[in-house]
Amino acid sequence: MTEAKLKELCVVMILGVILMSCDMNVPVSLPEFQEKLVIESYLTVDDSIIVRIDKTLNPFVFPDRNNPGRRVRGAIVQLSVGDSIFQLRERTTPYGYYTGILYTDYRRVTPQTKYRISVDYQSLHAEAECTTFPRIRLTDARVSAQYQPREYNASFDLMISASFPLTESYYLVSLFAPTVPSNGSPYVTAPFWVNANHSTEFVSLRGVSKTSFVAPPSRFRVELRRIDKIYYDIYKAVEAQRGEYDSFLGSETTEIPTNIIGGYGIFTGMSKDTMSVVLQ
Repeated sequence: MTEAKLKELCVVMILGVILMSCDMNVPVSLPEFQEKLVIESYLTVDDSIIVRIDKTLNPFVFPDRNNPGRRVRGAIVQLSVGDSIFQLRERTTPYGYYTGILYTDYRRVTPQTKYRISVDYQSLHAEAECTTFPRIRLTDARVSAQYQPREYNASFDLMISASFPLTESYYLVSLFAPTVPSNGSPYVTAPFWVNANHSTEFVSLRGVSKTSFVAPPSRFRVELRRIDKIYYDIYKAVEAQRGEYDSFLGSETTEIPTNIIGGYGIFTGMSKDTMSVVLQ
């Protein structure tokens, strides 16, 4: 090593020691925590009405997201459709892994209808509104896959034709195996948007299959949901947030949008159409 290189190395080492020895206390003023309601509902045409409700918890007091303190029991949940107002019933059975409480009604969701929700719980109040869409009919679907036997990773290329409207619109497309129940997890899901005058859309679905199998199924079920822009924006933001968790160089936390007034979450309407497709 030359003398010049040795001096350069010494300078770098000295600077490193100086930087490591720096210690500074910086006061940080955090905003005061405010408890708010969290509403999650996806009103799908022809399905019954399901609304999941919980509330935020102070992370310094209740760090566990499944703490029983989030359970919103006995809330007054009212849904307005036109001039009619009816109260949703609280579901007493557990809701999977989450502690949110379901409020339901067996009325069927109708297309092109405006729904308004109002939730009151103790001193908390939140409300929102949404409009459902007419069904977008799938007219054709073709799917191919790149898959390695006995591995979880699978990539799917999907081409769909549908009666897309002549305006900008937003969608969520999912691919299910025929053995998966209607409420089960899809193999992959992808959001996309369509410009005017499009009848065919090519969607590349890259993801991890939910079940390991020796060979991919020969037939799938394609599900196309028309969604609104707020749901599209929330879906993309959640994807970005999960990407931050998976990265060893995560940046700032992604801000998740909401359409809930006085709270957080999403209250949205959508339509759905399905089609069976043979793997090519």
